[in-house]
Amino acid sequence: MPPTQRWQYLTQTIAAAHGAAWLDDRLAALGDAGWELVAVTPLGGAEATHQTYVFKRPVLAAATAAAEPDLAAEPTAIERPERPERPQRAA
Repeated sequence: MPPTQRWQYLTQTIAAAHGAAWLDDRLAALGDAGWELVAVTPLGGAEATHQTYVFKRPVLAAATAAAEPDLAAEPTAIERPERPERPQRAA
């Protein structure tokens, strides 16, 4: 029986404000590193201000050690932009 394929998973939450060109570059960089996009989930309600992207890639035979995969070399998640302050309500 052939061995079962094992997978590494990566999630990144990215603000929509970054724009399409930036996102294309980010997705291409992840693809070059072997990550395959498998799902996108909008966040932020009807405004969908952010999306969470889920990626997977096969675990290579040499990387099946008990250690966690080293994702430090991979692109890191993008922090959410700060929200503007809301005006104070009069008491």
